[in-house]
Amino acid sequence: MPTRDGYANGVPSWVDLSTTDVEKAKTFYGELFGWEWVGNEMPGFGTYWMATLKGQLVAGLSGQPPEMAAQHVPSMWNTYVNVDSVDQTVAKAMAAGGQLAMPAADIPDAGRMAFLIDPSGATFGLWQPSGHKGAGLVNEHGALIWNEVLAPDTARIVEFYRKVFGWEPSAQTMEGMGEYTMFNLDGSPVGGTMAAPTAEIPPHWRIWFGSSDPVETAAKAAELGATVVISPTDSPMGKVASLLDPTGAGFSVITAAAAG
Repeated sequence: MPTRDGYANGVPSWVDLSTTDVEKAKTFYGELFGWEWVGNEMPGFGTYWMATLKGQLVAGLSGQPPEMAAQHVPSMWNTYVNVDSVDQTVAKAMAAGGQLAMPAADIPDAGRMAFLIDPSGATFGLWQPSGHKGAGLVNEHGALIWNEVLAPDTARIVEFYRKVFGWEPSAQTMEGMGEYTMFNLDGSPVGGTMAAPTAEIPPHWRIWFGSSDPVETAAKAAELGATVVISPTDSPMGKVASLLDPTGAGFSVITAAAAG
């Protein structure tokens, strides 16, 4: 079982869902992946739900802040990158052309966080851990397996993330997907970037969960009220499918055995 007890700086370590309907989302992912939920009261933030699988943390979930709900912001999954100093990383990102979406804040007994917007407009989080180290289970069915940013200007994105996290790019052409740029840290892949399939899709960080059978997972998700955006398709990395959960949040699944 690929368990983790912490992450190197510059590695995506956690994902959570900001949703318009907490109970609907909890029910959906619980039935789809077998997640069990534990609620934590966060003063000033409301209830933050932690999903576990096989006794390990795999993802988080919270209701949208009132200001986001008032603006009719859709439900979305967020990617957090592990750092040793949120404040120093925010300064580095701002100097590299990023914008601050949410100032640094301490989460009692868990860590320190902030949200940034990269030059393409994609939002991502920073996580400086104390009590909460990130996902404890990865690369399995129902667990995080990959993070990538969809953005129209790959060259600009590559330079930004190189300056902020030291990610080195390696571009390759993937059959049926066009050019894909892998982000590498200390010689190991930690994420990737590519252009969105259509101009209507705004820049964003997309998350992938492992699936023992993406065909079965996509069919089950549809039965539970999800929308299948990209039907299960073969790819160089395994069979993949893209979905919108019943609250409108996008995510993808890929054959879990494809994880390195």
